[in-house]
Amino acid sequence: RELDSRPQFSKSFSNEDTVEMGGLPGLSFGEIAFDYALDDKITLEATIKVKNVHGIRIPVFTDFSIPRGGSDDVILRVADKEVHTSKNFLAVHSPVFHTMFFGNIVEENKEEIEI
Repeated sequence: RELDSRPQFSKSFSNEDTVEMGGLPGLSFGEIAFDYALDDKITLEATIKVKNVHGIRIPVFTDFSIPRGGSDDVILRVADKEVHTSKNFLAVHSPVFHTMFFGNIVEENKEEIEI
């Protein structure tokens, strides 16, 4: 059979439905194999809508374009953008920034640095 000659099937499930080996609710394995198999293969496509997430940590993204106060002690100017951040944070993650802020060079005492 050709792909276009197969019957179309659409089924919605809720979180109350359970799917067991051998079939889907309202559709037996025999019906799937006979009506939907093409070259002895069945392809299923699923779309899942997640309503709630529990127990999974969602990453927090920081907007460095606005001052956060507290730990911010330097502004990096990159083109026409400002990056508000901490010298210590950058120095821990980059030897270049460590040298720039703590290596007795001119940027060490600046509160704004053009990159």
